[in-house]
Amino acid sequence: MSLLAALQFGDSAFPSGGFAFSWGLETALRDGRVGRADLSDWIEAELLDRWARFDRVALAGAWEGDPEWAEIVDAALWSEAMRLRSLEAGAALLTSARRMGLE
Repeated sequence: MSLLAALQFGDSAFPSGGFAFSWGLETALRDGRVGRADLSDWIEAELLDRWARFDRVALAGAWEGDPEWAEIVDAALWSEAMRLRSLEAGAALLTSARRMGLE
């Protein structure tokens, strides 16, 4: 069941998968900022710079129940638009979990 839930959360047809796991790759491809030749560089940068240094740390803090983790993550999102998108992303992820009965 946990594998199925993980696949559903990552599926682009779900609200969580549609935005949370590509880091804007679809938009960058559509806008011509990334092409086939750049794809491996994009993935490497996102995994090393975004995931390893930010998302992984934020996730670990949340998992450990660190009461200050939300403030730390919020402070790292320097623009109001980024903070708003982050809140919307979290709400969509929780909605997906609720619909899948994973409350």
